[in-house]
Amino acid sequence: MGKTSTAKLKQNADYYKQNKKRINNYRRRKYHHDKFIKTKMSGVKIIQAVQETTLQIAPCKKIDDPGFAELNRGKRTTITEYESDKAYNSPGRYTQKATNIIYTGRQFSGTGTFLKIKSDEDADIIIETNKMMPKKTSEVLVRRLPKDDIDVASFLFNAPDLSEKIDWMKGGHCRKCPEGEMVSLGVKVGAGRHELAENWYTKHDIKGINKVHKSMNVSANKIAFRYFNKTHREIKKWNRIKQIKIPQKLGGKQGLSPDMVVSCNLGNEAHVDLDFARRCFSIWSLGHGTKKDPKGWYFVLPYLSCDYEGKQYKGIVVELSEGCGIEWDGRWIFHSSTSPLKDDVVVNGNFFGVTRF
Repeated sequence: MGKTSTAKLKQNADYYKQNKKRINNYRRRKYHHDKFIKTKMSGVKIIQAVQETTLQIAPCKKIDDPGFAELNRGKRTTITEYESDKAYNSPGRYTQKATNIIYTGRQFSGTGTFLKIKSDEDADIIIETNKMMPKKTSEVLVRRLPKDDIDVASFLFNAPDLSEKIDWMKGGHCRKCPEGEMVSLGVKVGAGRHELAENWYTKHDIKGINKVHKSMNVSANKIAFRYFNKTHREIKKWNRIKQIKIPQKLGGKQGLSPDMVVSCNLGNEAHVDLDFARRCFSIWSLGHGTKKDPKGWYFVLPYLSCDYEGKQYKGIVVELSEGCGIEWDGRWIFHSSTSPLKDDVVVNGNFFGVTRF
């Protein structure tokens, strides 16, 4: 191998000086990410699964139409709702129920035995392709995030404050679900990169919610880099391609995404998310006054069948806990949630991803 020229060495040294902080931050995060992988992978369940369902999904052809982005926001919304309502899993109709796993409010029952991932277990669920999925494989990552990680600790510290600033009972700016509510925070990108629509809570900075959102968005960026690296790359790539800039009040370049979705005591039917553009992840947290993980709190993958340790399972359920993070591709993998059994607890899901329009 030939020697590197003096000019090249000087060029590299100058580049390092100009980007020293960014390079060192990258190296530090990569070190922690690699260290986490090496120490945790030995305890991770590796599960081979296949999604078994004949359900049809609305194709959302509007996304491929170059004229769609030129329509005004009202027309885009109308078309989106029309396309979504043609799907069996339409979130507006709530008609799609998981047929093989049913949560009765006390226990799971169904046509087959389900595989339960307990509250202290990590798992990699490798899913074989079927006709609905364009790629050869997909996966669901379940991680119990270490609370001694400073960014995880910061995220879980701020999450109850964020939830408390949202008026869940009023419901005027929340989306009602079969059980619980959901609300979007931050900004949504409209036609191209020029139209930014701020969500109500963000626009009016209700109870100073933007400061808490900013802190969580910055923490989520570091958490995703370390523990959900594939989703982190896909979100960043999407924002770069679409030239989406995160507002400074929500973290700017240090943040992960221009928006997030927060849920409270969510319980819904099995569905896929038609407007997702890439993979996504969510971190679950406890609200103020909820001291420990409640019973009946699950993330359900009802159509994933698997053969694990010589036993056949029809469906997978993940027992949720504070600090549990899950990465999945919501465009193809049917999923749902169950709300806790008790009414006097508050649990939240904090979701990050990108939409196609």
